Amino acid sequence: RTDDDATYRRDGAVGVITLDRPPMNAYDPPMHRLLTRLWQVAAADDEAQVVVLRAEGKHFCAGADLGTGAKGPAAAGPGELTPWDELGFIRNLPKPTIAAVQGACVGGAQRFVFPCDLLLCSEDAFFRDPLVSMGIGGIQAPIHAWLYGPRLAKEMLFSGEGVSARRLYD
Repeated sequence: RTDDDATYRRDGAVGVITLDRPPMNAYDPPMHRLLTRLWQVAAADDEAQVVVLRAEGKHFCAGADLGTGAKGPAAAGPGELTPWDELGFIRNLPKPTIAAVQGACVGGAQRFVFPCDLLLCSEDAFFRDPLVSMGIGGIQAPIHAWLYGPRLAKEMLFSGEGVSARRLYD
C-alpha cells in the first residue's frame, strides 16, 4: 500500500485527482481516506480553477475492495470527515468539479461521483449497485434517486444490474 493509489496534480488551471489502484481501482479505507485528503488539497489549491476526478485503467472503480475485508469507508477518526460531511464538502467546493468515468463505476464508487457538478462518461461507462445480489438493501438509495431519478434508481437497486451512462443521460 502506498499513497500512489490516488494522486493529485495540477495541469494549468485544472486540478486532477486520479485513482490508480490496478486492476480495478477498488478502494479500501486507507485509499478512501487518501481521496478525502486529496479533495482537501484540491480545494486549497488556489491555482486550480476546476477539479477533475478520473481513474487510470479500463474501469473507473469497482467499489469497495471486498478482498481486504472492508465493506466500505472506515468510520471517521479525529480530524477526518464523516462520509456525509465528505459528500457535502465536495458538493460545496467553490470551484466546478467533474467526474470523468470510464468502464465500471460500481457500488460505493458511485459515492465518489455523486457530489461532482458534472459527470463526463465514455461510451463504455456504466453504473451498478450490486448490493441486492449480496442480500443488502440499497443503503445509498436516497442519493441514487437524486442523481438518477426515482424509477431508474429503483430499477438499479432492485435488480443489481448495470445501467449504461447513455441510458442515464437519456
